[in-house]
Amino acid sequence: MEISGSNQNSSLAAPERNSIEARLIFAVSFILSLFIVLAARVMPSYWHNKSARNKPHKSIFAEAKDSAQTCVSFAFMG
Repeated sequence: MEISGSNQNSSLAAPERNSIEARLIFAVSFILSLFIVLAARVMPSYWHNKSARNKPHKSIFAEAKDSAQTCVSFAFMG
């Protein structure tokens, strides 16, 4: 019985770990962004600046997805 062997199953390779981390960051930031977008939509329109009032809105899910993708890209910079 060997005690000090390398256990390849217990540790993930770096690309797999980054993929899992990216998905986790995306999931958390998507949920947070979804609540922020919902709160922004519920607020009265006079609280928004003029340029945002006249723009057509994307769906709340599309805005949250865009925000979450931005968070993931910033998380892995550097």
